[in-house]
Amino acid sequence: MLLDKTINDNSLVVLVWFRNNLRIGDNPSLDIASKSNSKIVPFFVWPGDSKYDTPVPNRTLWWLKESLHVLNSQLEKIDSRLIIRTGSSIESITNLIKDTGAKSVYCDYGYETHQREIDYELSLYLRKNLGVEMHFTRSNLLFDPSLVLNGNGRPYSVFSAFRKKCMSMADIDNPVPAPNRLRSPKIWPDSEQISDVRILSNSPVPNMLSKYWKPGEVTAKSYLKRFIDSDIGDYQSKRDLFSDNRTSKLSPFIRHGEISLRQIWHAVGNSADVSRNDVGGYSFLRQLLWREFAYHTMIHFPKSTTSSVKREFDLFPWNIDEESLISWKFGKTGFPIVDAGMRELIETGWINNRIRMIVSSFLVKNLLISWQQGAAWFKELLVDGDDANNSLGWQWVSGCGVDQNPYFRIFNPITQSKRFDAEGTYIKKWVPELQSLSKLWIHEPSKAPRNELSKCGVKLGESYPLPIIDHKYARDRALTAYTDFRKSLGEN
Repeated sequence: MLLDKTINDNSLVVLVWFRNNLRIGDNPSLDIASKSNSKIVPFFVWPGDSKYDTPVPNRTLWWLKESLHVLNSQLEKIDSRLIIRTGSSIESITNLIKDTGAKSVYCDYGYETHQREIDYELSLYLRKNLGVEMHFTRSNLLFDPSLVLNGNGRPYSVFSAFRKKCMSMADIDNPVPAPNRLRSPKIWPDSEQISDVRILSNSPVPNMLSKYWKPGEVTAKSYLKRFIDSDIGDYQSKRDLFSDNRTSKLSPFIRHGEISLRQIWHAVGNSADVSRNDVGGYSFLRQLLWREFAYHTMIHFPKSTTSSVKREFDLFPWNIDEESLISWKFGKTGFPIVDAGMRELIETGWINNRIRMIVSSFLVKNLLISWQQGAAWFKELLVDGDDANNSLGWQWVSGCGVDQNPYFRIFNPITQSKRFDAEGTYIKKWVPELQSLSKLWIHEPSKAPRNELSKCGVKLGESYPLPIIDHKYARDRALTAYTDFRKSLGEN
């Protein structure tokens, strides 16, 4: 049930379930529970064995673990603590209710398919077997997906129309402040130690991520302040650049709910630059609505996380080419901008949106490898990876989703490299074997004179790979494959 009133009984214990909102500021569930005058037990269920649980990438587990340390510290400052339980949600929450005598569970809505299934089954189970109600709040989206519909009552499939609809709706509520203090139970239930929860996966180990990221609500707020103070004015003009990038890098903090969209929306909207109609601020808010669009799309088209929205594309004759896929995954394609992007992704867990489009287009159009293969690798490595944004982005590039990029638009990695990394600074950072090449040749070393390569210590096929495919050939092949596919469907 959606929470519309609070209880007010200081003898009761209520549970607050943290999952997509790892923060104490602008946390509607925590805010409403704190005003109930009840004793509050905040808790988190570490991903475990459940028929609904999907495999959680190693890097996501690393981020969660680090963020939980910060969340616990934040709770301790308001006289509380975070209880950690492991295993299935139903088992963990049932045991916690029995341990505490709690009569209510407060949590935010889960929008991913497996979370909605968990919420449905858990709500029924708790009400029927324990007489306990679950109360849901919305904290992960700006707008109610059931209200953002077109004139026919259908979900939007074009972003521009979706954006206009959102902008025409009522003002977004102000963020709620963090509570000053939480009432605690006389006896705290048992808890796993955060340091003891396991991170197990065969993906590249996340140890290096601590060089680039410090998860948690405190860092998220500092990133937002830095962005507004220093970078928002240049966001529109420089967000696509690789070496002088002015993005906020808030995406992983948003992904884990360490900062809310309402906090960001109002902070950006109230900044001096935006009040002067600065295009940087407006462009940034537009990106928040793109994320919103991704989630609304996933909710209305739940199979879109694994299947094409344009279902006929599931029949597209994709290549099965493991060797090329491996070359792409690990930045060994012979296309420096693609390789730089994939190596940065492996090292840091993040790449900017322009790079994501370039490497995605290369996989699905140059190599004709399915978008699902790329999406799976992105989800494994990205610290901001979630099903909604990941699948929408890949289907946009592939031309098989809502508001998709036309299939015949194929990114030229050489042109993109020269435009957005003119000096080759980004390539030299992530592909150091090419760092001695001049900007004339670094974007396409296979065209460099032999003496130039020799002078710079570059041996194509040895120190750096030859291109695994010719771009012109790949482009023509992709267009032919698409044309033939449309004809096979009886289309012109």
